[in-house]
Order: sequence, then structure tokens, then C-alpha cells
Amino acid sequence: MFRELVAAVEPVVSTGELLKNVEALRSTDRWFTFPKFMETALYIRRRLKDAGLRAEILEHPADGRTAVGDWVMPLAWDAGEATLTLLAPDARAGEVLARRSECPPALCMYSAPTPAGGVECDLLDVDETIDAVGKGSLEADRPQALARALKERGLAGHAAFTRRDPRNIKAAVAHAGGIGIVSAFSPDPEGLPEETFWVNGWSDRIGGWVATAHDSRLWGFMLTPRGGEGMAALLAAGGVRVRAEVDARLYEGVLPLVSGLLAGETADEVLCVGHVFEQGANDNASGGSAMLEAARVLARLVERGALPRPRRGIRFLFVQECYGTLAYAVGNAARLAHTAAALNLDCVGENQRLCRMPMPVNGCPHANPSVAETAMLRLCEEYLHRRDPYFAWYPERFSLGDTLIADPAFGVPCVYLGGKDRFWHTTADTLDKIDPDALALVTVVSAVYLHALASAGRREAAALGEEAAARARGDLARLASRFAARLADVSGGRRAEVLREAAERLAYLRDVRIAQVHSAVHLAARDERLETRGDLREPIRRLRRAAREEGAHLARLARRFAAEAGEPEPVGAEPAEPAPAGALARVPVRLVAGPVSLDTLSDEELEGRPSPRWSGKLTSALFWCDGRRKLAEVLRLARLETGRPTEDLAGDFEFLERRGLVELRDRPGSRRMRRKRASG
Repeated sequence: MFRELVAAVEPVVSTGELLKNVEALRSTDRWFTFPKFMETALYIRRRLKDAGLRAEILEHPADGRTAVGDWVMPLAWDAGEATLTLLAPDARAGEVLARRSECPPALCMYSAPTPAGGVECDLLDVDETIDAVGKGSLEADRPQALARALKERGLAGHAAFTRRDPRNIKAAVAHAGGIGIVSAFSPDPEGLPEETFWVNGWSDRIGGWVATAHDSRLWGFMLTPRGGEGMAALLAAGGVRVRAEVDARLYEGVLPLVSGLLAGETADEVLCVGHVFEQGANDNASGGSAMLEAARVLARLVERGALPRPRRGIRFLFVQECYGTLAYAVGNAARLAHTAAALNLDCVGENQRLCRMPMPVNGCPHANPSVAETAMLRLCEEYLHRRDPYFAWYPERFSLGDTLIADPAFGVPCVYLGGKDRFWHTTADTLDKIDPDALALVTVVSAVYLHALASAGRREAAALGEEAAARARGDLARLASRFAARLADVSGGRRAEVLREAAERLAYLRDVRIAQVHSAVHLAARDERLETRGDLREPIRRLRRAAREEGAHLARLARRFAAEAGEPEPVGAEPAEPAPAGALARVPVRLVAGPVSLDTLSDEELEGRPSPRWSGKLTSALFWCDGRRKLAEVLRLARLETGRPTEDLAGDFEFLERRGLVELRDRPGSRRMRRKRASG
């Protein structure tokens, strides 16, 4: 399925083109302003058109008010020069601590402007105050308590200094009357003491992201960790006074999205999505570059007849992370219904030796499994290992990002290549961290994956279904072997508990993988799907039998171990449990598409809750809501998928119902999710 494609694609992929694109994308995105985002979009559109694709720039509101799903779109932001200058102590008066023109991340994204000529203020170290408040406050009232403590410190009219993430204290500083924040935060202060962290959000909400129309207007400067040590020493020695000058504006503008289509023979599509508009070379000029090169190579090969025109079109989307993807998904639900699979590229060009990061291959959510994941794993195993045995990668579970289109509400299974390295969101994410040969490998894999799935028919679908079933049988055997070891290590009643847990885990894995095998049907042509279902019956039958055999083997082991220990025979059957009551007995129906962020709620409606936009547990649970499962079953499935307790999510669902994001019904209804609040 892949060998001929690799042979056609690999010679045409150019490391020179890849590096040129990385440099071009980063040259504008490193400033991370909305006018620069449009420059990036214009460059991408031009490159796509030059390659022969149908390319256009779509514009979404960047007004800080428009809701898309449960997310509120950002305000547009532009910035010129910004400086932070020491005024006192006198011995260092006039020293410039931060200058945006020399280091763009020295100014926090979405910072508010200062009056012409800047503002002068004292700088107060607030870390001890933060620690003191943290010891005596509940998480829900911490921002209010911190604001009161900072006001008592005399922060009004002055700026706060911290070595913590400034986003976590922004609201408290604003409520205390502070006018700005100076931070030396870094995720790795010891490893990257001379690098500045990029703050790409300026929300007042805990767990928030971008700045919206409702957020306070503060400026923020970032120092290196070493610079922060020096500032802490200055503050400990006496008063520090600074002048902040920020030329910036927050305004209602547009958020661009670039779409390029390599047309297929039908209206069906396969999608490649990646965010741009970030300051780093690897994050994510590398992903954007790989997408541009994959588009160029595929269009060239199809035009020359070296590759057939695919049955499905291949669409490339260049977006702002999550916000652009969600806006596109909500506004193009009909198109996504005809999209068979997707690929997300994010941080795929790193020099693995320098970045100390193998490439994760993130699979699909269990609520929307797909043989697209099987196709990618096979490609990585066959091509990457053969081409470069030292290129490191590993399979990983679903990770939320631009992969949000894999939400069953949108229904597009999405595989994600990439992950955060140690230079993520810092000034160390520069061109010298890019390995052009590694980036070329990922580009080949991406182009082959996209064309293969775009061209797949009954034969390819059945082959992937067969392979997915075979991999599932191996995974069942490995899971059973782990439980066999546990059965040997426990005694008494605990052996029965392990046996029951094994039965539940085996049944769960079986069902998810059967759904994955079934998904192969969607890769066949519409008039081939009935026959493809028939092709998949035997692989599914063998998978079911393998699960039964592994369960029976574990039961025999448990009986043998118990007999050898002189213990009663363990009973692996699940004990009867009381029927779920209250919210657990009701059926959750989602009222918005996409992850829940709580952006659309007022401060009062939040009830002190942080945004759950990156909560893997809640996202998993929401994805399992199909309008028919009771909440108890949804939480059980989320527990099995994430490996984490989920009982606490029952209260979250009751909260989401109070706020109109979920409806808890007394009986099952339609599987279709209502889109009451979704807009685009």
C-alpha cells in the first residue's frame, strides 16, 4: 500500500524547500501580531497557488466576543516597540531590562499599551505574598484573596515582579490596581537560564488563553531566569523603580485561516491541519513547512501523472492553534461529514539530539477510533525505521490540540505527529534546532499517509482492517500477560479483584478495537462499503475469540495459583452493583461541539472554576457522550481510556448542565448532538 508511494514521494521532497519555508514562516510569526499573521497567511496562499492547489484565505472574527462552540475568539493585537528600563537604584539607572525589537517574547502577547512616553512605577516582589495566600485559601477563592493581599501590599499604581507564570496572577494584579507584571517564569529555569519564555495568552481566567473583550488591560514583560535572579537581588536590597513603554493596540480584527485543496475525483476529502502563527522554528514553523512541502510534492506528482489523482481531495488547513480549527470545524460541518481522516503536524522538525525529544505518534480518541492510526503506525514502522533507524518515535495516546476535529461531534479521526520539546515556547526554539533531514522524513510520511488514505478503496480498507485486528490481538495478549503477572503476585480475595479488573480491561480493549476495525468501512468508496463490511467480519470474529481466550487463560491461571496456595477458587464475575442514581442515572447530551472551555460563561457563572479546556478526563468523558449512554457508563469509559479515577466528574456534569453546556436527560434520545450554542 505504501511502498510505491514512498518511492514516488521521497525523491521529490526537498530539504532546501523545507528550510526555506521554515525561515519564511518564522520571519513573520516570530513577532506574533495579527498583521504579521496576515503576512504569513499571504505567503502560505502564494506557495499553495504556485504548487497548483486551490488556495484561499478565510477570515474569522478576532473581536474578543464571538463564541465558537464554547470558546470565545481572541481580540486582534498589534505591537511595535516596547521597553522596560530601570530608573532606580541610581547606580543602574537607564539600564534596559527588556526590549521587544531585540527579543519579541520580552513583551507578553496581548499586552496593553502605555501612554505615550511610558509610565513610571515601583516594582514589588509578590512571590512571598502569593505563597502566603496559597497556604490559607481554597483554589476557588485564591484570586480574590490574592487581590486583597496585593492591594494591602500597596500594588495599586505599580507593577508586580514574580518568578511564576504571570498569567496565573494577572486577574489578581488587575483587581489590586496594579498596572503591569514583570516575570522571569520558565518551565526549565535551570536548563535554560538565558532564554525568555513566550507568554502567548493574557486571559484573566485560570486556565484561560487569549485576551478577550472582557479581560483586564495590563502590560507584561518577560525576563530570563538569570535576569530574574538579578532582579530579585535588587528588590531584596532596596527599592526598584522602572519605566515601561509599550506601543501596542488591542482591537477588533480578523483571524486568518489558509485553505488549500488538491482536488480529488469526488467531493470527499482527507485533511491535513497544522497551526502556524507562533514564534518558534519547531513550534510550529516546522509543521507549516512540512504541510507546504507535502502539498507541493503531491500536486507536482499528480500533475505529472507520477501519482494518480486521488479519489478524495486532500485539503491543507493552516490555522491559529485550536481557535482557527474550531472555527473552521463549526462552520463546515457538512464538509467534515465527507472527510474520511485527518493528520495534524505540530513540532515535527527538531534535531532530536539537541531537543532530547523523540517524536510522539498520537492516536485517535477511543470514542472515535480509526484505522487511520493503523496506517500511520505501519508507515512509521516500515519507512522511518528503514530510512533512518536512529530517528526516534513512539506511539502515544490521543492528545488534544488541533486534533479537536476528532471529537465525535465533528467525526474526523485525526492522527497527530509531534509534541513539546525542551525548548518549547522559549527563545531557544530557533532555526539551528531544525534538522532538515528529520523534517524531510516526516514530510514523506505525511504525504504518503494523505495520498494513501485519499486514494483508498475496498482493498486498502480491508487490508487496514485486517491489520488493525491483528494489532488488537497482540495488544490483548500483552494486556493479559500483565494481568497474569499480577495474579501471580497477589493472594486471597485480591486475586478475584484482579481477575475482575482484567475482564473489564479486556472487554474494553476488545470493543474499542472492534470499532477501530469497523472504521475501515469509511475508507472504501460508497458503493463498496457493503462488501467491505463483509470483508471485516472474519477479522472481527477472530478478535472476539482472542479476547475470550485471553480471559479464559487468566481465569485458569487464577484457579491454579489459588489451588497452589490452598485458597478458595477466585470468582472473576463482576459483583452486582446498585443501579446508578441521581445524575449518574441520567443521559448526558452535549449542547456544544468541541472541547469545553467555559469562555462563554460570566465570572459569576464560573463559580470559581478554572477552565477545563485541557482536561483529558473531562474531554474523554464528553467524547463518550452519544446521547444514549448514562453518565455512569460515560464515566466508566473515560476511566478506562485515561487510566484515572473519574468519579469527581459527576459534579462537573451537573455544573455543565446548570450552565447550558450539557443536558442530563431521563432517557436516551437521538445520537445526534444538539448544537444549540455552536456558532461560526
